[in-house]
Amino acid sequence: MGALSESQTMGGVAACAVYTILVKSLLLEDSAMAVVALQQLSALVLALALLVGAAVLGLVPVLPRVSAVAWASAIGSGLLYYAVAFWFYVTGLRQIPATIAGSFISLIPVFGITAGYLLLGERLSGRQWLGAVLILAAVVVILRGQRSAMLNLTRPT
Repeated sequence: MGALSESQTMGGVAACAVYTILVKSLLLEDSAMAVVALQQLSALVLALALLVGAAVLGLVPVLPRVSAVAWASAIGSGLLYYAVAFWFYVTGLRQIPATIAGSFISLIPVFGITAGYLLLGERLSGRQWLGAVLILAAVVVILRGQRSAMLNLTRPT
């Protein structure tokens, strides 16, 4: 399990890096809302195509009956978790370099375990605490390095 989860983690990090660079290039001409809307629509089309393809191939049964409350919950959580969160990220990405924005993506698991700890009463192992501290320290070091580099560029020579 160790090697597979490490490769999955590295794949996720690589995907986030590519995502940040691609979105930053899209923001040169488009608004943050247009970029997020295009992203969400593309994801919906892909998900529906995969679902239809899997159903045609007999890999999944036809959609079961789902209540209106379940659909509303799914749509609401999708809007909050993906659309709003990515809109904030993309709006911020317009203001800062991709190298700095990319460092914030690594904070996602820290927010996740913090929410689990505070809201759900989950307890963290020593390794989880250590991982969270290391991620926070790395982001601080990256941001300080970026800040120093920016200050050096703006100083008269």
